[in-house]
Amino acid sequence: GDNPWRAGLTMGLTGILIALYVRSDILLLSSLKVDPATIARYGIIYSLVIAFQIIPTAITNTIFPRLASGSDEQARDLALKGMSLSYLSSALLCAVCFLSPALVFAPFGKAYAQHATQVAPLLLIILPISLSQVAVATLQARNHESLLLRLVVMVAVLNIGLNVVLIPALGVRGAVIATMSGELCAGA
Repeated sequence: GDNPWRAGLTMGLTGILIALYVRSDILLLSSLKVDPATIARYGIIYSLVIAFQIIPTAITNTIFPRLASGSDEQARDLALKGMSLSYLSSALLCAVCFLSPALVFAPFGKAYAQHATQVAPLLLIILPISLSQVAVATLQARNHESLLLRLVVMVAVLNIGLNVVLIPALGVRGAVIATMSGELCAGA
């Protein structure tokens, strides 16, 4: 039968793994003594990405009960529609950021806006995240928490492994590449 306690523990472990791999880049950048201003810019961009997840999160929270209660076909259709809406809204946010960076980065100061271009590509990770958030909700709603945990383990290994290899060689650009690779894998 269905054990909600086991599913809850599995989702808790999944959340811990996500938190570890999501911040592994900052920890590694700091330990390698990358310029603190560069790390701060990277951190601010990452904070924007987290803020941008409000829309995909709202979409997943709205469709979750319907994903859980519908037939497999209804859940699949709803997940695809949710992914489309989540992706399009996230793409719009990215477009605003790249078309008007001064507007987006103004709260952080003029000096930040001038130097943000080095880490601005990190904003693009919201695109695969916008897909993976709906996919995560769908897997959980359809009682596939163990599959989700296995997928997160693979993404964590990829992300942390690439951070370990690329950050010493490329600095903050390596962190951007590693993070994007991990999130593209999760989105796929």
